[in-house]
Amino acid sequence: MQSNLSHLDPDMQAVAARTLAAWTHLPQDAADLGTRLLVKLSPPQWQLEWYLPRWLGESYALPPETAQALVQANVTGLIFVCLQDKLVDESFPPATLPAAICLGAALHQQWLQQYLPLFEASAPFWRWFDDYLTQWLHALAVSNRMPDMEFAALLQAEPGPLAHRAAPLKICCAAAACLARRADLVAPLTATLDHLHVAAVLLDHAQDWREDVDAGRYNAFVHFASPARQTPDQRERSQQHVYEELFLGSAGRTYFDHALRHLAMAQAHAAATACPPLIAYLDWYRTTVLTAQDTLAKSARQVVEAAQQLIFGS
Repeated sequence: MQSNLSHLDPDMQAVAARTLAAWTHLPQDAADLGTRLLVKLSPPQWQLEWYLPRWLGESYALPPETAQALVQANVTGLIFVCLQDKLVDESFPPATLPAAICLGAALHQQWLQQYLPLFEASAPFWRWFDDYLTQWLHALAVSNRMPDMEFAALLQAEPGPLAHRAAPLKICCAAAACLARRADLVAPLTATLDHLHVAAVLLDHAQDWREDVDAGRYNAFVHFASPARQTPDQRERSQQHVYEELFLGSAGRTYFDHALRHLAMAQAHAAATACPPLIAYLDWYRTTVLTAQDTLAKSARQVVEAAQQLIFGS
């Protein structure tokens, strides 16, 4: 495991080591599952989840040990949330379910315990903790169900069901703002993350639509391209509509416009967060979305050109 996380800086390696140490009392299969998840959920792919608490701590002049505690709690929460997502999204072999349930219970307890030294029981933080966890639970319950609304209407809902699968990340924002005695920053921080998460879901779904269709999971890109219900009997029809969008339509340009619009709203809210590293991350992420859009359009053009060559020759 250590070699798989050797790319982390020393502080983050210490976070990983403490996370592993917290599982030594668990049954071995549960600890092994946790180790695999920790490695899978590490940067650079999960950069925001690991580094946002540090960025907030630095920006709000929190003591380094406090910022490190927020990172520790956020990583524990990340693993807990992703484990629950996997239990909903994937078919766990029955033999692995006891380990997953055991690990999940331990993670939830540890997540709470890591915040307890930072806040009194009456602190406003706990209300935000409950609110964001409730948002996530509601989103999780319907995550594989196609919304009963058209795609455009789905994106008009504020902050939108697509954002709430990542609502637990807002917990560290509330924590940092409260510890800095800047509760006024909670609103712009969480609005930033809500719109960023909508853009992130749209990007992920454009890249993973085939896998989601095959697995029977709801996919926003398919929703954008096809009015068909995302049920097994409509799978071929949905795929046909996606191919029409890619090869005969705009190759998802309008779809990516939605992602970029939400990202622009995230950037607008971020201007009031007093967190320069978060603003820089959003600039980088916009480049990532634009690159993905160009890659998808280029791939679609190549398929069309190859088909034309095959049919009409040179």
